[in-house]
Amino acid sequence: MKVDLSFQSNYSIEALEELGAGVKYYYPGGKDGLIVEIVSLEGSSWVGVFAFGEISPKGISGIYSMPDPDKFCVVSRGAGYIVSSSKIGRASCRERV
Repeated sequence: MKVDLSFQSNYSIEALEELGAGVKYYYPGGKDGLIVEIVSLEGSSWVGVFAFGEISPKGISGIYSMPDPDKFCVVSRGAGYIVSSSKIGRASCRERV
């Protein structure tokens, strides 16, 4: 999995191996996927579970910062999600990346 956090951001972010305790959001809802923890500069955290794409089990995965310091992109086996770190629970989704 590729991680590119070269843009300045208002959060820290990392992939997790398993779900822990705390606030969880499923993108787009209720499916297995890439597990990512997001921590704001103020210290609040949440976990996003980003559904795997259905194109191929070998689809690419990655976490990317974006020019907007509030947003990040998660690619989960080919399915792409652009998420605002402060507007939890809402994402723009792309089926193929």
